[in-house]
Amino acid sequence: MAKKKIGIIDADLLDHGTRHPNLALMKISQYYQDKGYTVELITKKIEPDSLFSPEREYKEIFVSKVFSFSKTPFDSLIEEGVITPKNNKFKNYNLGGTGFFGIEAQALPKEIENHMPDYHLYDEWVKSEIESGKKPVHYMDYTDFSIGFMTRGCFRKCEFCVNKKYDHVFRNTPIDNFYNKDLPYIYLWDDNILAFNSLESNGKPGWLNVLDELDSTGKPFQFRQGVDLRLMTDEKAKRLNNAHWFGDFIFAFDHVEDKELITEKLELWKRYSSQICKLYVLCAFDSQDEVDIKNTFERIKILMEHGSLPYIMRYEKYKGSKYEGMYVQLARWCNQPSFFKKKSFRQYCVANQEYAKGGMSGIPCSAYKAMIDFEKEHPDIAKEYFDLRYDQLNMYKKQYGYGRKYANKTSCNECKKNLIPWKEFLKNSDKWSEIILLYMNKEIDFTCCDYQVSVCKKVSDYIVLFLQCLKKETVKSILNILEKSFYPSSKTINKYEFIYYRDSLDIITKLFKFFPDQQYVFELDDFCNKFSDFLKSKNIVLNKSKLISVLKLATEIDILLFRNSGKMKRIELSKLGVALKKYSIKYQLDIIKKLSLRNNCIRSFIANSDSLFDIMTFSKHQLEDFQDLINVVLE
Repeated sequence: MAKKKIGIIDADLLDHGTRHPNLALMKISQYYQDKGYTVELITKKIEPDSLFSPEREYKEIFVSKVFSFSKTPFDSLIEEGVITPKNNKFKNYNLGGTGFFGIEAQALPKEIENHMPDYHLYDEWVKSEIESGKKPVHYMDYTDFSIGFMTRGCFRKCEFCVNKKYDHVFRNTPIDNFYNKDLPYIYLWDDNILAFNSLESNGKPGWLNVLDELDSTGKPFQFRQGVDLRLMTDEKAKRLNNAHWFGDFIFAFDHVEDKELITEKLELWKRYSSQICKLYVLCAFDSQDEVDIKNTFERIKILMEHGSLPYIMRYEKYKGSKYEGMYVQLARWCNQPSFFKKKSFRQYCVANQEYAKGGMSGIPCSAYKAMIDFEKEHPDIAKEYFDLRYDQLNMYKKQYGYGRKYANKTSCNECKKNLIPWKEFLKNSDKWSEIILLYMNKEIDFTCCDYQVSVCKKVSDYIVLFLQCLKKETVKSILNILEKSFYPSSKTINKYEFIYYRDSLDIITKLFKFFPDQQYVFELDDFCNKFSDFLKSKNIVLNKSKLISVLKLATEIDILLFRNSGKMKRIELSKLGVALKKYSIKYQLDIIKKLSLRNNCIRSFIANSDSLFDIMTFSKHQLEDFQDLINVVLE
């Protein structure tokens, strides 16, 4: 009777361990299980000539590795030409993967490539690792993610990259071929998603369709290979920032020669994202000398200035180089944000020495020794870079807190190039549709006019014209203008959650009476106490968490500003809020309802509700069992 058992060997796992499961092996496993075979992940090291004979145990054994530096007993057979990319079988062992054969590695047969992966292949191994005392969070990639390629290929053909087989990006497998609805997250191994610009059958570019398909699952996702920042456009930046993204946005800054382009694209990206992004910084590839160290520091400096985090990627040639210690310490400093955000490279190395046995008078630790040895040899480089600090160079420190999507914008350059400044609106009110679209998507507000470099200085005139135009609109007409903007598909809002939405609008109108006629800045806790007392005098009682939720909504719709002042948070009326004080409550409420469309979840619900603002007629007792919308949206 033919053997019905298949063996799987993850060579990377056996040699040095890996954070990621091997997707090809997962597909092979499920393919053979569906054909009736028993499949087993082999987790003990074996030799091809040992008594552990594949002929006795398994019909076939599939061996794969991603990394060329993973050691296997088959390496010598490949060097001798016994095993080749085209003749990749030895006994019952089938070898595959870029770790063995680089770009010559054979693709999986189509029927396996398109097969659902086996998301339980590593279960027993993960269980044993956790039982041995390791933390479950280290194995999330094995337990919590659907994994796949929606596209393949990249046109760049970077020398250090193993994925040089194709010269363009194309569709790979449909999402249904790897998406498991029972898993909470998704990650993709696509090589260069932003280069997938080909128009598909619906007339949209491929990259946009891929993001739409991923968002349609309702699951957070990310691209593990990073995203090519050099291909970023306004449209792509907007769409990515409206995607249901998981974790950090990760880009790459591989060559110092790209610094002007990377700087330009980071400034573009910062218009649409207030998150701190990470960039892979490749080093020790072209050389392993002081020039490469300097180039690495220069890229780190640029990222510091642009409020971004470097993640040092050391090419394997750093090992054994004269500056191996510097490469190691650069990675340890940069790749731990808690250090990088607060300490210069010198301070990091000194802190290591102070912690070491004997402190500053003891034997130099590895970090301190690497620093002083390099500084002694290259004092000019040390003087230029060793004392730079992220928190001092970062030009995107937030002056304003919650509610301003573009709070970290530092100049009007992008506005001048791509948008309609307020002063142009004052000259030509026919630009209203463009202004309201930008304003509701939080790409501009009146606080922009405070920037030193702003060309829009007549803020009171802009507000008067803006309110005149907004008053003429209905909620429905504004939604018609906004119909081309992105609604979040990942958030489902139940209409019964709108109980406090109506109450919040009413409370926001009370802000105008509470604030004195002159512009005044409150410390947040002091404000909450005084405003709570004011509301109690109006027979309105809110606990602090609900009050903060209302205040957050008020900042999002541009009535309040949260200002950061060191560790202190302060609150004040925005310029628009100050202007609205002089109007009647009825007028204020009408304007606030329309401004609430700046909140994406509210906009999405209203745009898709059967009856516009029907919910405003619901009584509290009908809705008392449902949670506070504001807490749901702004949590």
